[in-house]
Amino acid sequence: MRRLLAVGLTTGLAVATLSGVAAADPGADPAHTDAAGAASAIQTADRLVADPGTELIAGPADRFHRLDVDSGMGLHFVSYERSHDGLPVLGGDVVIVTDQAGAFQYAQSGLSEPIDVVTEPTFTAAAAIDTAATTVDGDVTSAPRLVILAWDEPVLAWQTTLLSATDTGMPTLTYAYTDATTGEFIQSHDQTRAGTGNTWYNGRGGTIEFGTTAQSGGYVMRDPNRPNLSCARQGGSPYTNTQDTWGNATGDDLVTACVDAMYAAGVLWDMLADWVDRDGINGNGSAYPLYVGLNVQNAYWNGSSATFGYAPGGQLVPLDVVAHELGHGIFQTTPGGSGGGNETGGLNEGTGDIFGALTEWYDGQPDDGNHDTPDYLVGERADFLIRDMANPAAKGHPSCWSSSIPTTPVHAAAGPINHWFYLTAEGTAAGGPGVPGSPTCNNSTLTGVGIDNAGKVYMGALMGKTSGWTYTQVRSAALNFAASSPVFATCAEYDAAKASFDAVSVPVSGSDPVCNK
Repeated sequence: MRRLLAVGLTTGLAVATLSGVAAADPGADPAHTDAAGAASAIQTADRLVADPGTELIAGPADRFHRLDVDSGMGLHFVSYERSHDGLPVLGGDVVIVTDQAGAFQYAQSGLSEPIDVVTEPTFTAAAAIDTAATTVDGDVTSAPRLVILAWDEPVLAWQTTLLSATDTGMPTLTYAYTDATTGEFIQSHDQTRAGTGNTWYNGRGGTIEFGTTAQSGGYVMRDPNRPNLSCARQGGSPYTNTQDTWGNATGDDLVTACVDAMYAAGVLWDMLADWVDRDGINGNGSAYPLYVGLNVQNAYWNGSSATFGYAPGGQLVPLDVVAHELGHGIFQTTPGGSGGGNETGGLNEGTGDIFGALTEWYDGQPDDGNHDTPDYLVGERADFLIRDMANPAAKGHPSCWSSSIPTTPVHAAAGPINHWFYLTAEGTAAGGPGVPGSPTCNNSTLTGVGIDNAGKVYMGALMGKTSGWTYTQVRSAALNFAASSPVFATCAEYDAAKASFDAVSVPVSGSDPVCNK
């Protein structure tokens, strides 16, 4: 196991899309992406959007606004939002990727063809409110916004925001889209995805370490080294205690639940830094608050915090579940955000599962019945097994991509990306504990490259994400990254990722990039 358990007290530490891609310089330090390189990357990217040619699938009425530049794993990722004839284009964003010195490597565009739509609505905003309010159960919070919705075939649409609730009563913001020409309802999506600490999940009955902050009269459950990471009962303030000892190691105790949640979030944070070169959960050195005590068998992400309920095996805070919910925060804060239809939602859910598995394997807890042993199952430690990444079909979810995925419920639509990740990491043969072997959709035999390298490939894909992300766009982004990033000295990771996309039937859009390492 990576971490030492309960060895002592320390103040503030509680115990408890191009056809060919040129490879970036492999001799450079892949973790070193300096400010001068980022500035050069911005200059390169700004020149490209000023004269986009064919790389960005842009027409004469398109304009680009730079959002951010992110750096990691030897590359710079410069993201832009797009407008067309003055209207925001949802699904038209682009990410331009350079090497450490700022030389262009590849670009990811959310569009497959230039926009060609009429930009004057014939259906009014007031009528769009009526359509949204009668289709989505919620209260309209603001006037509709006229947009071009380009997650599928581009269409002029009214975007209406409503405050609503999920099936289990969780509050959420829902975005409803109405065709501004015909008045037909198109789709909707919401933001919600479903000291000394005595632990329940991470060494039952033992103690684990997590970050707390000393304050007058005692301690508060707020990590001093991971900004914004705290834990509280739902609706309350972070727990406090006169002693830096927390919880009673039982499955129904909420303070113990916070011990396990804080520990899991800390492991996720460390894994992100060590394995995929990400600074904090949001990519800018910050985390999110955690809440426990939700009175349903579920957990959810609301766009700014994660809340956890209960399960048959105790409070729902094992390593993979906590990392899954915070994984939605990673999906949200990488380029392109989290907007999109069911296919994007499925990739969002799969992203949570992937970060759950990465967190478990990074921590490497022992297989003794008292710990959260690494595997590719989701929720099993809480007797709440909901997905199997090695064999999604075992839980009734598709293991292979098909044309029905865009209309598949989001948790089931995660099946193919989970299966792809498992195959990239482990291959098809059974290994040791937690590695059961996996069938493929094309009967191929694969060899994995290790979960840490699979994690790098997927994190690199996320850094090229565009809104309304689809499986074919994931394939493009992942293979472009694997072919370009200096963290990989050879094409082994590219080859494994490509073979795994083939093995789960994810199609190619156009042609795959070429790896020339």
